[in-house]
Amino acid sequence: MIAIFKREISAYFNSALAWIMMAVFMFVLGMVFVSMLGYYSEASMIAASSPFGAQQQLNPTDKVIVPTFKWVGYLMMFILPALTMRLIAEESRQGTLEMLFTYPVTDTEIVLGKFFGCLSVVGVMMGLTSGMFIALNRVVSIEWKVVAAGYLGVLLLGSAFISFGLWASSLTSSQLIAAAVTYCGLLSSWLVVIVGKEFESAKEIFGDLSSMSHLSEMAQGTVSTHHLVYYLAWTGLFLFLTVRTLESRKWSA
Repeated sequence: MIAIFKREISAYFNSALAWIMMAVFMFVLGMVFVSMLGYYSEASMIAASSPFGAQQQLNPTDKVIVPTFKWVGYLMMFILPALTMRLIAEESRQGTLEMLFTYPVTDTEIVLGKFFGCLSVVGVMMGLTSGMFIALNRVVSIEWKVVAAGYLGVLLLGSAFISFGLWASSLTSSQLIAAAVTYCGLLSSWLVVIVGKEFESAKEIFGDLSSMSHLSEMAQGTVSTHHLVYYLAWTGLFLFLTVRTLESRKWSA
């Protein structure tokens, strides 16, 4: 598994794909962060000059930190399919997947090696965002516990999305089809929130199935077993399905 993990890390950072995705991610998130920081600064100045300013509850957690982590989740829905589409589909297209089957490595080790390789790229991306909160802390005092909860939520969300993308990549030898399936699946998990807002009955049935609603609560500092079980169950389910898909492809080959 470690050998496959190192191979995936090398494949990511020796190609332009990972660098382009990280650059796009940081550029968009940086613009969003600066705009929210500007809005917070302007609102704080207005509140300070108002006779009722002391009664207005303006804090960086609600105005900057929580929206930033929500935007990280939205960006992941569009970036991670591009990172996961090649994991197994490219191996299948090049014929190296059958070669992997002949090595003394189990299907589970193949899947976990690729999974942790992609998750490491997400970890690097999250590490780059830490500079935003460090800079913010030099201006105003922020709650680091909330930031830590937000990072945990983002990493759990990323692991769930990666597992789904890995499963989609195991279904086909086409990277485009794998990316399309992943996009559709992840967008569907987001649309559950929109449907729930429009229809109360749908919210009661599908509200807890939304990946973004769990991230929103964790970004506010709420870390409960409910959220952890949700993301870990999602990740475990699709990693299990990926292993079963590889096993079926091995027997068909």
